[in-house]
Amino acid sequence: MSSPDSLADRVRAFVARETGNPIENIGLETTLAGDLGLAGVDADQFLEAYMKEFAVAPESFAILDFDKHFGEAPAIRATPAGCVFVILFLFIVMIIGWLAETYGPWVFLPVPLVVVILIVLCRRRLRAAKNAVDEIRIRDLVDAAQAKKWLRGDGVR
Repeated sequence: MSSPDSLADRVRAFVARETGNPIENIGLETTLAGDLGLAGVDADQFLEAYMKEFAVAPESFAILDFDKHFGEAPAIRATPAGCVFVILFLFIVMIIGWLAETYGPWVFLPVPLVVVILIVLCRRRLRAAKNAVDEIRIRDLVDAAQAKKWLRGDGVR
């Protein structure tokens, strides 16, 4: 039976090979989503390869809430908030266009300020979403490989 240290090295080597990151940058506290950028289909394929490589019982991953651990998959999703945002943006563009026709091009001066405000609001929302992710660490993968099953419950260590 292999020692935990060599198992940790094997898991780190596997993660490095699968993600293309140098093994020197992968420690036991490295996170799959935050540090390595795994999300969506890539995260799903990574976990499938991991289960196969280390003979971890796939059924034990049934407790894994994918969106909670990896965030929403990076895709364009039509949400009510997103639709309202687009409609509001188009409305603002129409108003600015009308004002430009009526009063001249000087009305475009506040546009950079509006863009900066929108960027700040979007970054806050993205940061809040990232903070809501319950990260899976390399240490969790080592523990699961040793036990041959996923050990973390829904957000519980």
